[in-house]
Amino acid sequence: MNNDMLVLQTLAPKVINKSPRNFIEPVTVEYSATRKTKITFALFGSWSIQMPPYGLARLVALTRASGYSTQVYDFNVQSYYDLKAEDPELAGAYEVANYWWWEEPYYSQKIFPVYQHLLQEYVDKILGDEPDIVGLSVYYTNILSTTWVVNEIKRRSPQTTIIFGGPQCNEGHFEKPDNVDYYFMGAVSYTHLR
Repeated sequence: MNNDMLVLQTLAPKVINKSPRNFIEPVTVEYSATRKTKITFALFGSWSIQMPPYGLARLVALTRASGYSTQVYDFNVQSYYDLKAEDPELAGAYEVANYWWWEEPYYSQKIFPVYQHLLQEYVDKILGDEPDIVGLSVYYTNILSTTWVVNEIKRRSPQTTIIFGGPQCNEGHFEKPDNVDYYFMGAVSYTHLR
C-alpha cells in the first residue's frame, strides 16, 4: 500500500464527520480575467457529499482558462452541514434511501421551511459576485431547491442569465423552468467556450 492510500484510509472516516471549515484551506489558483462577462457556478442540495461536482470543477477550469472571471460554490456540501445544524431530524436528508425527502410533498413540508433562509443566504452570496451568468447543476433531487434559487435570482436581478446543466437536463421529460434562459444537454467541451 502506498503512502497516499494509507493516509486516505486513515483520515477519510474522520474527515467525513467534520465541518469543512474546520480542516480545509481554500485552494487559490492565479488566473487572468480578460473578459468582461462574470460567471458564477453553483450546486444546491441534495446530491451525494462524497461525490465532488466534477462537472462544475471542469467548467470553472475551462472558463477561467478562457479569460472569464468565474466563481464556484458547492452549496450542496454546505447545505449538508447547515441543515443538520438547523434541525437534527434532517441529518438523514442526504442518505441515499431518503432521496424522496427532496420531492413533493415532503420537501415543502419538512425540508424547505428549514432550508429557505439558508437558500436565501446562498443567493445573497451569488448576487454579491454581481454575475452576468449563473450556471447551476441540476439533479432529480435538487430541482426544487435550484428552481427556487433561480426564481429568487431573477426576482432580484432579472438581467442575470441563468443556465442549467447536469443530468436532469438530459431526461426526456425535462421542461425548462420559466426563469431559466438556457440549458445544456450532454458534456460541454472546450470548443463551446471559445
